[in-house]
Amino acid sequence: MFNRITQHLGVPSDAPTAEQAREAAAELSARAQEGYSQAREGLESALATTREQIVRHPARSLAAAMAMGVLIGWFIKRR
Repeated sequence: MFNRITQHLGVPSDAPTAEQAREAAAELSARAQEGYSQAREGLESALATTREQIVRHPARSLAAAMAMGVLIGWFIKRR
């Protein structure tokens, strides 16, 4: 009966089956999880580097924070 329905709807015979779709979804999910893990590791590394730079150069860090505050304030004020 399923074959008759697919023929009536014009579904090609080489269309992916439900099992193939499940496998593809599982593979895509695994890749996304791997990418998420890599992104998290990269973010943690960047955060550690930033903290290290702040500890090594506190005056430079303070100056950069003040400059960012001035720029953000200037952009907000222009609206």
